[in-house]
Amino acid sequence: MQLGTITEDLNRTWYQRNTGHAVADVQRRICHPIHKWMAATLDGLVQQTGAVFESKFMLPWNFSEEAAAEKHMAQLQHNMWVAAAKSAVLSIITGGGKWVEIQVHADPLYQHLLLTAEKKFWRCVQTGDPPSLFGIEVPRPRLEP
Repeated sequence: MQLGTITEDLNRTWYQRNTGHAVADVQRRICHPIHKWMAATLDGLVQQTGAVFESKFMLPWNFSEEAAAEKHMAQLQHNMWVAAAKSAVLSIITGGGKWVEIQVHADPLYQHLLLTAEKKFWRCVQTGDPPSLFGIEVPRPRLEP
């Protein structure tokens, strides 16, 4: 995470130079217009397209674009939902000096399921109840005396 924070400016500059697109609203915190408890701190918004910009640093061994997109999908979909954006750009610099741009489109079904999970989690924050996904408790191993 620390490398991602330190390389964020470099990543944004690399993206802007390679695409010709400007990134604005860097580190802007926004709230959803209806669900005020939903917030996102954006790495930026691409001015030309309105896409959410997200920069990441990932280590080069076992790197794949598919795995990277999957790993960050919830964050991207959440940020698109909060920002009312139709797309996101995942800009990745690997430890091997490689730069990758991954385009992701808003997925209404994914966002609906994510919103449902986030609402349940937020209720737990408010009530102090421990969260359980979809009302299913994870079985715990029984310890023999």
